[in-house]
Amino acid sequence: METLSLAEARRLAVASQMFGARPARAGVAQLRELAARVHAFQIDSVNVLARAHYVVPFARLGPYPVAALDELAYQRRELFEYWGHAACLLPLSLYPLLRYRMDKYAEWTQKYMRSRRGAYMAKVYAEVAERGPLAAAELSSPGKRSGNWWGWSIGKTTLEHLFDIGLLAIAGRRGFERLYDLAERVIPRAVREAPAPPREQAMKELIRLAAKACGVGTFNDLTEYFYIDRWSDRSGPVPRWARRNGRRAKPVAKRLMSELVDEGRLVPARVEGWKEQAYVLPEASVPRRVEARAFVTPFDSLVWDRSRLRRLFGLEYTIEI
Repeated sequence: METLSLAEARRLAVASQMFGARPARAGVAQLRELAARVHAFQIDSVNVLARAHYVVPFARLGPYPVAALDELAYQRRELFEYWGHAACLLPLSLYPLLRYRMDKYAEWTQKYMRSRRGAYMAKVYAEVAERGPLAAAELSSPGKRSGNWWGWSIGKTTLEHLFDIGLLAIAGRRGFERLYDLAERVIPRAVREAPAPPREQAMKELIRLAAKACGVGTFNDLTEYFYIDRWSDRSGPVPRWARRNGRRAKPVAKRLMSELVDEGRLVPARVEGWKEQAYVLPEASVPRRVEARAFVTPFDSLVWDRSRLRRLFGLEYTIEI
């Protein structure tokens, strides 16, 4: 078992999030490298200084061409929008690993759209196929916005479901408004047709990638990075809004973590002052020194987990909206 001092754990965590020496000039190549290191730029509607996903690269790279991030996502198609840790821009390499989430409701949805009850959903899908990319408000029959906090219309809710299951993808944004289009017109064919690992194999690989991004983390740290084994992963094959009860599958993440250790893909670790066991990658190397100053948003992957912040830095951090 590895043993780390708290200072070593801090340096490993910060360096794994690519904080440290900044490039003399940041551009597309540096953004591409950062995406491969942290795996996810969380997108959030809060806009005080700038949208959260634009601030993440600035915190690590310094000044960079902000439009280059949109270019990677919506022109070069090297990043895609999906549910990683909440809504995120993710490298295309993660697309096959997240197919188990997309495919979960796919069979049910196809049957639903052929039924009388699913006629509206089928109409929305057909309209996007004919006219896309479209914003929810541009549907011929978007429906009225509801009175709940999100204020989604039936059209928006339908588009989001079709996006969740991978039939639609986000082709771009108008301001902050999502533009939906057929997945085959957004996600490159080679990526869509790449073999998708079985559910548990994909979950294990996402846990391993979380360990790479965190540097060192507890069971909760690593599973929360991509929301592994939360309610969404354990629900199905019928979406929550269409079923009568909320029963979910049994959790599997602890068993998967044990398997990763048995396979030598994760190494148990003890961190000074931590009550819970931690894990690191076998190849993890603690830097002797990390020099970094940065402005991070509440949606930065370094600070996603407040309990982790408390353990690593002794920081009580509360977001108030």
